[in-house]
Amino acid sequence: MKIKSMKFKLFSTLVLLSLFLFSCTKDLLPGDKPEKTGISSESSLTLKAAPLDLPGRTLAANCFQCHGTNGYAGELKIAGQGASGMIQELTEMKAKDPRDNIMNVHARAYTSDEIKLIADYFSKQ
Repeated sequence: MKIKSMKFKLFSTLVLLSLFLFSCTKDLLPGDKPEKTGISSESSLTLKAAPLDLPGRTLAANCFQCHGTNGYAGELKIAGQGASGMIQELTEMKAKDPRDNIMNVHARAYTSDEIKLIADYFSKQ
């Protein structure tokens, strides 16, 4: 019984360590190399973050489930659509019965300002 418990603890520790190490390197872009910081020693490295801090991206992340990362999903692609058209569509959906369409439910979750940020984000993709 103790051996299984120890194996589980070891496995859990290795999984957590792997996740930590992955999270430290996931922001590197392909071809990027860590930059030296010179803070305490020459082996100190700083990871370069990907340029993902566009206004509205966090709000738009909910859309990624159906419309694909950054809005690029086959028939449901919304990346590159005009912001004004998307604002109009989402505002109309917001006013409709939420039982008619899942998008009506999603649209109701956002304020007008948030809808503008989301539409602006997808229009720039």
